[in-house]
Amino acid sequence: MAEMDLTSYTVVTVSDGNPTSASHTHPPDTLAVAANSIARCWRKGAEIYNSRLGADDERRIDDRSPNSYPVCKFGELLDDVINAKQKCDDSRSGFQEKLEGLINAIQPYAPVIDVLIQQQPNITSIVWGGLRFLLGIAAAKNGVDLQVEDGIIWVLINLPRWYQNVTNDPHGASTLDSTSQLFSCYIQFVMDSRSYYESSNMAKHLRTSFGTLKGQIDRTMSCMKDYSEAQQFAASSAEVEKSIHHRNVQGRYFELQLAETNEQTSFREDSRNLQQRADRSMSDLLEIAEQLREEQYQHKVRRAIKLLKPTQHIPSFREESTAGTCKWIFGHRSFQRWVDTNYDRPLWIRGILGCGKSVLADFLHKNIGPLPTTLAYFFSAFANNESADAKSLARSLVLQLLQKGISSPNSECQPAIDELASFCLEFENSCQIPFYSLRSVIAKAFKKMPRCSLIIDGLDECIDIANVRHLVEDFIDLDIEHRPKAIILSRQTEDLSEFMANSVAIVMDTKTIMPDIEQFISKKIAEYPDLDSIQEQIYAKIRQSQSSGGMFLWASQMMDCLMQPARTEEKQLRRLERIPEGLTNAFEQRVSQHGKGRKSSDLMLRREILLLLLASKRALMIGELEVALQFKTRYRQQKARRLIDVKGEVQDLCKPLVSVMEDRVAFIHSSVGDFLCTPELAGVNPALSIHMTLKESHSELASRCLNVLSEEQNRSPERIAYWLYKNVYADVPRHLHYLEAQANLNREIIFYEYAARYWDYHLTAVNGPTAALLNQLNEFLRNYEFVTWAEYLYNLKSEIAPVAEVLGDLKSWKVSLPEDKRDAVDLDAFFTRPYRRLSEYYAQNGEDHLLKYLCLYHLGDFYALQYDLDAEYDVKRDVASGFESILGNRNPLTLRAKYSFGMCYTVRGELTQALDLYLNISAIQKVVCGLHNPDYYQSLQQVAFLQFLMTRFEEANITQVEVSSGLSNLRGSKRRLVLESNIFDGYIHEALGLLETALALYQYVYKTQSGILGQNNPLALYAQICMASAYRKQQKYAEALENLEYAFQIRQQLWGLADPSVVDTAIQLIIIYREMKRFDDANARIDLIMDEGQLENKFQRYCQVKHIQALVLIDQGEFEAPCKILQSLLDRQGEKGREFNNRSLLWVRLTLATILKQHGKDDEVGMLFYGLVTPLQDGDISPQFERIESLGEMKIAELALRLIRDRQRNEAESLLEENNLRWSRKEDFWLFEGGPSADTAWMEGP
Repeated sequence: MAEMDLTSYTVVTVSDGNPTSASHTHPPDTLAVAANSIARCWRKGAEIYNSRLGADDERRIDDRSPNSYPVCKFGELLDDVINAKQKCDDSRSGFQEKLEGLINAIQPYAPVIDVLIQQQPNITSIVWGGLRFLLGIAAAKNGVDLQVEDGIIWVLINLPRWYQNVTNDPHGASTLDSTSQLFSCYIQFVMDSRSYYESSNMAKHLRTSFGTLKGQIDRTMSCMKDYSEAQQFAASSAEVEKSIHHRNVQGRYFELQLAETNEQTSFREDSRNLQQRADRSMSDLLEIAEQLREEQYQHKVRRAIKLLKPTQHIPSFREESTAGTCKWIFGHRSFQRWVDTNYDRPLWIRGILGCGKSVLADFLHKNIGPLPTTLAYFFSAFANNESADAKSLARSLVLQLLQKGISSPNSECQPAIDELASFCLEFENSCQIPFYSLRSVIAKAFKKMPRCSLIIDGLDECIDIANVRHLVEDFIDLDIEHRPKAIILSRQTEDLSEFMANSVAIVMDTKTIMPDIEQFISKKIAEYPDLDSIQEQIYAKIRQSQSSGGMFLWASQMMDCLMQPARTEEKQLRRLERIPEGLTNAFEQRVSQHGKGRKSSDLMLRREILLLLLASKRALMIGELEVALQFKTRYRQQKARRLIDVKGEVQDLCKPLVSVMEDRVAFIHSSVGDFLCTPELAGVNPALSIHMTLKESHSELASRCLNVLSEEQNRSPERIAYWLYKNVYADVPRHLHYLEAQANLNREIIFYEYAARYWDYHLTAVNGPTAALLNQLNEFLRNYEFVTWAEYLYNLKSEIAPVAEVLGDLKSWKVSLPEDKRDAVDLDAFFTRPYRRLSEYYAQNGEDHLLKYLCLYHLGDFYALQYDLDAEYDVKRDVASGFESILGNRNPLTLRAKYSFGMCYTVRGELTQALDLYLNISAIQKVVCGLHNPDYYQSLQQVAFLQFLMTRFEEANITQVEVSSGLSNLRGSKRRLVLESNIFDGYIHEALGLLETALALYQYVYKTQSGILGQNNPLALYAQICMASAYRKQQKYAEALENLEYAFQIRQQLWGLADPSVVDTAIQLIIIYREMKRFDDANARIDLIMDEGQLENKFQRYCQVKHIQALVLIDQGEFEAPCKILQSLLDRQGEKGREFNNRSLLWVRLTLATILKQHGKDDEVGMLFYGLVTPLQDGDISPQFERIESLGEMKIAELALRLIRDRQRNEAESLLEENNLRWSRKEDFWLFEGGPSADTAWMEGP
């Protein structure tokens, strides 16, 4: 049955003889149910009617019934009623009056009737068609009996009530049964009446006179009325039941409503109480929320503090100022001038060695006021040479700011402190944070904070003053309200004089310092009253001193000497007179006096201690010094021969040169080191001498470090297993108990940390090592202890690169050695020999088969750093295969090893294998690691990158969208992953010609990375080069050149010309110079990288450089020379083999073809494109015959290649397909991995 809209209908009425309409709406569900119920009643009524007739009676209603009357729709029936009324208007009959009220009564059921017409057409053709016929007869007054006329009117009057009853009770059995009987009677009435009126006049007369028609119609009408009453009773009964049910429901609802009212009343009372409490607790909630935010902030800041805090706490070894001293600084004219100029420039306080600068700096740190924040850094190379650089200064400033954010919270500073903490937490450890990043982030923080004070002491001891200068200049460039009040204290040097030329200077000369020295002496005399009688002589000694005037340290040494016990005043005066002028002479006298009467073993021990302290990288702990002293030979002393009280021995033997503070040992002042390195003075007993050289000290420290590193316990494969698991497979099941046992043993090795960090520093400082020291070195490099050291250092630094940097230092040192020493240093198997030997040991011994591959894991990384591609490939392949066989192909460690191995494919240009591998890895990681693990997206990123290299740019774009979307949903630290993803995204858009989009992506990476980590950050430099590439393609040469020249300069400084990424940067720079017609600059860069031999084993890069060189010559009007260059490239490729054809050579062919045509040598062009295309199907050529390529095919190859270069890839493919051709080798078009590599397809041609 066709669907109908039962929700609306139109009522047609007649007003002033004209029909009008109005819209009404019934609930759709009610009418739908009613229509179906009424249809069932009509069907049942027809069945009842048929049951009264014989089987062959023509009056039966079924599918075979003749349609004497066509199906009558309600609209047609209604029209006939209206027409009948209009006909009756003429005669003004009573029938008209009866019809008047019927039209509107039956109209609401129009949708129901139409449903019936569609459901039961055979019934409605009789029911409504017959009724329509009778209406026509009655309206025409063609002799209709009054009895039939009344029946028609009665039916039309009651029809709405019948339908309404069914509508009200569509499922009631009594209502439906009575309705079905009623409808059967109605059918009987219609059929009888229709039969009568269709008869001839004679038949009508006979049936009226002699038949039973009248009685039959009366009986039918009576039956209809009975069933009509029965239907009404049934419907009324149902309505009563509904009403009772409704009242019951209403009663229950009233009870519920009453209960609800009571509850609401109670609730309102409770609410009033709650509101009062809520008002009180809202402020508590806000306070709790603020506390939570504060706790999160403090937790973040504390994590950053923990990351930045030095692993070794080195005490300051500074004397505190004597009460009443140092206050002169605030009244000094230069200080007042500095204050009056609002501290707009640094204040430089300079003075001679030992004049008390550090004491003054400490005093200023505590008393500078009134600013809330004062930062200070003390360069103390004698106590901590490791921190005597600009990076340590910057790191300390960040740490102090974070600590201030916890100890002295300030809402105004909190955003800046929060940013500093976020910046620090981007790194795994503080060693990874480069200086330029710290420099940038400190200046950025100062911009958002109130003004602070900054004190830098001992700047002359800094090993990279130039970087500190950059940092201070950044501060000076800040607005005055954010510019730190900078105070710098140092000795005067040439570098610092230039640096501090525009500062406000204060000189700590004798005149300035003498009052404080006298006050210091006064305090000492007060502490030792026996000197009171000679105090005038003491003051005179100080004032008359020529070389020691203004030197606090000399005055301090003098007072220490005088405070030694003396029996008489005469002896005191004699001692005062003998004190020499000059710090060196004073030290010499005191050391000599202190050594008199000592045993030779004591003097040897004193010299040994000083030898270990002189060149130490930082202040040694007492325990470290104790261990170092145990190695008189290659092995530790027997326990019975070891020193019991090392601290006491140091304090007793090494006065007055050494101080012990917080269980660490260091010289009392940096001048002590200078003193020890001075030549022997004439007349000094050699047995009492302590003079030495830095070389001796470095040599001794190097030897003792190698001794500790090479101890038997550090050669243990079991101990090494601990570090291998810790560094490579940290999530190993904890049932491997021996690993925990080895961890405890490692914590017991004192002095190992120092030896691991600094053995190479000391060794490479020795320019003439002994044979014994070289033997120690070679033995260490060959054996298992090397692996222990390398894994320990990896754990400290979180990467293998520091180990490779040691190799670089050793190589440079070896070159500087005398020739006879040089050959004795074996670096050929650095790293590789001990790792391979240990791996073989694990393979042959023990039950843990995984250790063999854990050992090789970092060996693969080392080969990668050395650019040994073949060795890297073999090792990483074996590791991935080994992990898979032991752990399975779905283990996260196996997947990481495969990921690392995939890089080998990429670098070797085996892109298909790489792509297949990364597709497989990512599919497994998606299931095993999940979508919230970065491992999956890193692998998928490689998929996108490889698709890009294979010039499948559209596929790469789709993959990249998934990567970008996934990374954006990751939690935790993901900044670098997102930025790298943006770079790859930029690659793809640039390749598709969407330069503005690509440029925006590159700029975002550059601004973000340089803003946090500085402009020299590797990723920022990378983005800068990408920006230059996009700018050049937009012909914005000035912007391109500015970015590229800077990036090339920094990269060359960092990595040298040998690095492939530096070569790629140079090639991009040469292209820009050439397109800007700066041919001399282009040729200079070409000569630079060609002369240095940087393109050996880099054939594609070699092709690019020679191609550009030829283009420069062409631009300058030459022909023969560039032809030879370009042809030589193709010849060289031919010698190497077909597989050495590459993307760059494709554009070489086009350039050569262009200039040959320009010079009328068209006949030489065709063969340049030989072998580039092949038929779509090569089945017609027998294997023993080589296919001959036609000249026409080579011309098509040239045309298609030019379309590719013009970025009309689809047009090129269509051209080949039209000529039944394809490219012979898709690898010819692949890009190669670089830093980033230049694509010479996109540059100006001849």
